[in-house]
Amino acid sequence: MNGNNATIDSIKSEVKGRFLFKRFHVLIEVISMGRQERKVKARSLLCFWASRELGMSHTSLAKKLEMSLSNIGLSVERGESIVKDGSYALENKIME
Repeated sequence: MNGNNATIDSIKSEVKGRFLFKRFHVLIEVISMGRQERKVKARSLLCFWASRELGMSHTSLAKKLEMSLSNIGLSVERGESIVKDGSYALENKIME
């Protein structure tokens, strides 16, 4: 039985590691500069959710993302329309 549990734990660990790597890769994609559509969309969603759901100030976001205050405002607006058009939602899940 211990061999099976070790195998299951190993698989869980590998899956969790891949999940975290994927999340980390997505985060790097979001905060890296560039005007590619996927980056703009990801940053816009991040700005919208951080501002509206988490209550972060635009000034704080501008400093953390190294963007101008006016670009943060535009990103928040763009993120809001992306959420409405694409039926996106911020998940509230904690990894085990």
